[in-house]
Amino acid sequence: MPIGWLLAVGVIQEYLLLVNIMGFLLMGFDKLMAIQKGGRVSEKTFFAISAVGGPFGVFLGMLVFRHKTRNTYF
Repeated sequence: MPIGWLLAVGVIQEYLLLVNIMGFLLMGFDKLMAIQKGGRVSEKTFFAISAVGGPFGVFLGMLVFRHKTRNTYF
């Protein structure tokens, strides 16, 4: 395999890792804000993060933080 192709694969993997971590952390932040009755993260943001490659982080955040689990469309 050419080295350029391997570098591209590495960049894609790093991007997906970062966007999933961001989705996970945002879910935790939104749960904290829900408890403290502070400013919330919009659901459009969670859908956008999922659409650009972060569905696993958002889903894991839902399970870990027990947040937005009653929303059937989520």
